[in-house]
Parts: sequence; structure tokens; C-alpha cells
Amino acid sequence: LSPHDPHLWTFYHMRGLTHYHLGRLEEAEKDLSRSVRLPNVTYWPFATFASLLGNRGRLDRAAKIVAELLRRKPGYDTGYARSDLVLLQHAPQWKTFTETYVAGLVKAGVPG
Repeated sequence: LSPHDPHLWTFYHMRGLTHYHLGRLEEAEKDLSRSVRLPNVTYWPFATFASLLGNRGRLDRAAKIVAELLRRKPGYDTGYARSDLVLLQHAPQWKTFTETYVAGLVKAGVPG
């Protein structure tokens, strides 16, 4: 991956999301942590990272990530998360993951 690629955050986010889905939580956390540190990152990696941290019980770190998520995307809630993931819900293996993702957001403190 090129450190100068404007989509570097996207690559780390998608790789982290895939690791998360596959249950490779340590790898997911590393990639998502890299993604949220990049200067042009959007809100989406913060949501995925909050979900992961919530499901891992890392609530102190999750609270900071949720605060940044809500700063970047005011009004973000679990309903919005479901709409973000709507395309994933058509594949059976991702439908279950969507529920895991939303449950992690709730544990992390994202409004319902």
C-alpha cells in the first residue's frame, strides 16, 4: 500500500472489516486503528472500529472512538448503521455479521 494513496484509509478499513467478519479480531483492530489515524478518513471506519471495540469489551477506547464518530457524523445511530450495511444484508453470511456489528455499536455507546 502506498502511503501517498488518498484511499489508503479505505484499504485499511475494508481489510479491517473483512478481518472482523472472519473473526480475526486482532488483525481487524490493527487495520481499523491505522485507518482512523489517516488525515482524510471519513466517519465509516470510526463506526466499524467502535463496533469492534464494543464487542471486544474495550469500552474506554470505544467511548473515544464513538465521540469522534458522532463529531464527524452527527446523528449517527444504529438505524443509520443498518442503512450503511444494507447491501451486505443480502448475502446470508453478512446478514448475521450485520447483527454482530450493530450489537457492538450498542455496547460501545452508539445511540439506538
